[in-house]
Amino acid sequence: MTAPLRGKRGKERRLGDRLATELAARHPTIDPATEVDFDIGDAEASIEDARDAERRAAEAASRGGAGARRGRTDGKTRGRI
Repeated sequence: MTAPLRGKRGKERRLGDRLATELAARHPTIDPATEVDFDIGDAEASIEDARDAERRAAEAASRGGAGARRGRTDGKTRGRI
């Protein structure tokens, strides 16, 4: 049961309780074990992105001179994409 609403009649309170109960019944309950935590997912994606960037940098260094192929050695192109 929800907290009493000040200034409302009993009929309005019961209607609010009934609607809240029906809404809760229509939506499935969330299992905390399978719930997706978007903060953790975002942090894991950021870590994966950083690892990918390090891996790409290491691969480029092992190939040697790959940056000169596209333009300057800092990876920037000269007006081309």
